[in-house]
Amino acid sequence: MSITLDVDFQNDHDIWTSTAETVHPGNGGVVRRIVNTVNTANKFDAVSDAASPAYRTPSAGALLLPNIDYDGTNDLHTGPALSTFITANEFDILIAFETDTNGSNNANAWENTAILTDASGFFGMIVKNGNAMAYNYDSNSDTVSIAISTGTAYVARMRHDGGTLYLSINGGAESSIASGNTGSLAGSIRIGANGGGAHMFNGKIGAIVVANTGDELASRYSDMVADWVTGVALIETPDPLTVGAALATPTIKRNSKPSALLVPATIATPTVQRTVRPSPLATAITLTAPTMRRIVRCDPLVISLAVIAPTSGAIQTPDPLAMSLAIASPVVRRIIKPSPLSVALSIAPPTGVDTAIPGAYVRIGLGLCIGL
Repeated sequence: MSITLDVDFQNDHDIWTSTAETVHPGNGGVVRRIVNTVNTANKFDAVSDAASPAYRTPSAGALLLPNIDYDGTNDLHTGPALSTFITANEFDILIAFETDTNGSNNANAWENTAILTDASGFFGMIVKNGNAMAYNYDSNSDTVSIAISTGTAYVARMRHDGGTLYLSINGGAESSIASGNTGSLAGSIRIGANGGGAHMFNGKIGAIVVANTGDELASRYSDMVADWVTGVALIETPDPLTVGAALATPTIKRNSKPSALLVPATIATPTVQRTVRPSPLATAITLTAPTMRRIVRCDPLVISLAVIAPTSGAIQTPDPLAMSLAIASPVVRRIIKPSPLSVALSIAPPTGVDTAIPGAYVRIGLGLCIGL
């Protein structure tokens, strides 16, 4: 169970100017033969060049892609038997078309203008009095109609499934009627005229797809409406999106592959362009005093000397251990390595007796500075 007929006239691969199949028609050229791409043994031929429709590329009329233009006078293609393409109880058919007239208005469905039908009149897509009509004969004439207008592009879906005949236009809701098995599949397929070869179709046909199951072509239906009716350009890959921008819903005709950017994104602060490696300063740091830039050499330290009364002898020079030191905060520019003077010093009163080396304290003080 599968697609049995697929002819698509947006390119000229399926059509020929003669039954010799040597030349594809250009714009305005005759379409003498149509070949089924599913099975190239299936041919649909016109009886003469005069009875062949013209190829229109670029598109003429409302259909958005190249198409075949039937003149409503004698243009007609005839092909294999209906049984080649459908079963008696199931089919699914898509047709891209535009009608230039409202069609005929005869009581019997099979006696009206037909886009696609069989020579015995048991089945068809009809144009009757301003309506597209799906038709199946199961011992009764079962029809479903939807109003259409001239000069307008349509894709019709006509399907027969589970004892019901359905019709939908341009992706809209399906209308339906109960309908049994198609009465006969012996008649040959006709494109552009009814079963009797009269009531010719005046309009354009862009594509015909037939499957022998009742619900085979839902996805293809959407694609054909996009191709022939809505006309939004094909998107092969998603367009670049601006980070942080409000994204409007894109107008898309057809996606060759799903877009990963269809879900709107919420971008948190901060906006980051590029991070080579994580910053160690990502966490807030509280720096304690002093403020430091660079120490090339120690700035003079203000040292407060408090001399304790000696316990013995004469004091030749101040006892370096006999004084308390009050060290003011240094003014520092840059620290090459941490300063050992960041801790306050508190020196207890001395227990010694004499100091023999003059100026020892001063040298000690300088030594501490140099150690920074």
